[in-house]
Amino acid sequence: MLEIINLPQVGESIVEGTIAKWLKHPGDTIKQYEPLVEVVTDKVTMEVPSPIEGTISKFLAEEGETVAVGSPILEIDVQNSSTSTNDDSNDSKASRTGFLVDNITQVGPTGGTPFNNETTPSHAPSETIHPRISPAVRKLAEELSINLEQVKGTGINGRITKNDVLDFNKSPFNAAPSANNTSPIRKIIANNIIKSYSQIPHAWTMIEVDATDLVITRNQSKNHFLEQTGFNLTFMPFFMMAVITALKNNMTFNAEWENNDIKQHHDVNLGIAVASSLGLVVPVIHKSDTLNFTQLATQANSLITKANSGSLELNEVQNGTFTVNNTGALGSVLSKPIINQNQSGIITMESISRKPCVVGDGISIRSIMNVCLSFDHRLNDGYEASNLLKTVKDYLESISSTFNL
Repeated sequence: MLEIINLPQVGESIVEGTIAKWLKHPGDTIKQYEPLVEVVTDKVTMEVPSPIEGTISKFLAEEGETVAVGSPILEIDVQNSSTSTNDDSNDSKASRTGFLVDNITQVGPTGGTPFNNETTPSHAPSETIHPRISPAVRKLAEELSINLEQVKGTGINGRITKNDVLDFNKSPFNAAPSANNTSPIRKIIANNIIKSYSQIPHAWTMIEVDATDLVITRNQSKNHFLEQTGFNLTFMPFFMMAVITALKNNMTFNAEWENNDIKQHHDVNLGIAVASSLGLVVPVIHKSDTLNFTQLATQANSLITKANSGSLELNEVQNGTFTVNNTGALGSVLSKPIINQNQSGIITMESISRKPCVVGDGISIRSIMNVCLSFDHRLNDGYEASNLLKTVKDYLESISSTFNL
């Protein structure tokens, strides 16, 4: 008997997905919950398991094709199987099983680059080469004539990633997609950018912050903070605290424009744009407004570490209400970022530079930082944007040696 398999709900508010790669072929047998297909959405990329056991008859959607949730994607012959898609519990489990994969770009507020948290289908022929190796890694190793037994994995639980293979090969991977071979990921990024910039009337403004006392406070506190927490104290948690305070005092920035009206969010779910070596990802600190400084820094450090290791879970990249970005870490002094869908704005912390400034009647060398804001003009005007930035500025400039870490 042929069973038609539909694209399951792979995430909250996701209505469609792109078939990035089939992990099986027509004629192959597949077990229940075995990885079946890689699906790319505007939020996350996931391996979707098979809800039933059987033999793949034919695909109803091709790689690169975008289909709506609930649409048929393949047929499975279950003539010799006791499982069926009519089993609600099986279908429910399959619809909710998945994880971030890393051989496909993770899409963030301004696009993305390859996110290499390699995963392995459970139907791998054996564990003799290395556990949990994805088909993409195996293919790359074959192309480069690399024995995977000689490669040390740096991924989760020692998994070998594409970067591990490339590093072992001691040469950059220079293969670029041709103009007529645009990847599904690139199409999603392009569509998201067009959708965001065409549907959201972007406005932009910036403010200059005297970060001299902030720099002094951070330098004086970093050794003690490291001893207490086990990780380095950066400027980011100070900036996040300032942004959270500003959002609580300017709640129209913790909102979104929906159905020609303002939808107010009560929890401040702060997204962090992480420009890691694995690519751009945006993990979210949920209810960030309920955390103290150390709690916020700890959660941020944990999420950034997981972003770099490719171990973020689906819920950790969902439901952000506003995004912060430390573009200054890359030496930037001005940015005009694109707003993430369903958010009101994105704010950047730029590079801190020593500059001569007029202080009173004299000249003093101060640490100056620009803070840039892109915001949805449907929700807020320049007045509200200026208030938000002023709150951020006042908070950062008030930080001193008495700041409670």
